[in-house]
Amino acid sequence: MATAPVLTRLLSSCISCANSAGGIIRNILRGGNLGVVMKGFDDPQTEADRQAQRCITTSLSRKFPNITIIGEEDISSQVTDESDAVVVTEETNEVLQMTCPQKYEKIEERQIVVWVDPLDGTKEFTEGFVTHVTVLIGISIEGEAVAGIIHQPFCDDPAQGSGRTIWGMVGLGVYGHVPITLPRTTNAGFCVAITRSHFNELVQGAVDAVNPDHILREGGAGNKYLKVIEKHADAYLYPTKGTKKWDTCAGEAILKALGGTTTDCVGKPIQYLPSQSVHNLSGVLATLQGHQQLLDKIPQEIKARLPQ
Repeated sequence: MATAPVLTRLLSSCISCANSAGGIIRNILRGGNLGVVMKGFDDPQTEADRQAQRCITTSLSRKFPNITIIGEEDISSQVTDESDAVVVTEETNEVLQMTCPQKYEKIEERQIVVWVDPLDGTKEFTEGFVTHVTVLIGISIEGEAVAGIIHQPFCDDPAQGSGRTIWGMVGLGVYGHVPITLPRTTNAGFCVAITRSHFNELVQGAVDAVNPDHILREGGAGNKYLKVIEKHADAYLYPTKGTKKWDTCAGEAILKALGGTTTDCVGKPIQYLPSQSVHNLSGVLATLQGHQQLLDKIPQEIKARLPQ
């Protein structure tokens, strides 16, 4: 096991970290003191965000000191050391037993960027919509999303706090608790997943243009990716700024491992480079199939209002 390629060992550790972060989130919700602070207008941060990120970043940086980790939460001013972080040392043996795709066998730590959203859907978390919450860990190499983990801390009965984890790597496949082979049995017809709480005229215009039979208004980018991954929706459509690269890297990698596609709403790939802005200024379009046809339906007047 010790000789497994770096990317395989990193993915194995990331899965364990995501699972532990989910446990932290559940425990804080049960405790009842969310410790909410506002980072900006309508942008809450909770103690669960802070502790989950500290767990993930501390655990990964100790084991893989030369990777770059970019997390959503700025906790540097709140923490003077890592002594109170939950440190995860476990690995996921299922991953270590798999054969790493040849193109990634010789990847070194310094080539890897890990994008961490420790609690995607914080607004929903504070409002009680806990099934919308996910833990997202995405792995990129040379700007491309190549592996990802989506952990859903409250996937079945929120009162029981059961969680599930979906993970994947491009060239390896998608694994975990996800019925990816099952056909959709609800929402027959074309269905899009869109924002629950950040609706604007660009979103409305794009939705009108693609003319779906059904609309799922969901919180959290990771949650909307899950809707597409599990075929509850045909597309995740968000034609405006608002998401960041830690929101999309994990979902894009898993979707890509299934043969799906993510671009911005102009049609350009999302680049996961630490030297560039973390903002997805031109929105997000994610599909399992028919990507270009849907992209062509987004009106030029909407695309013209997005940064090129």
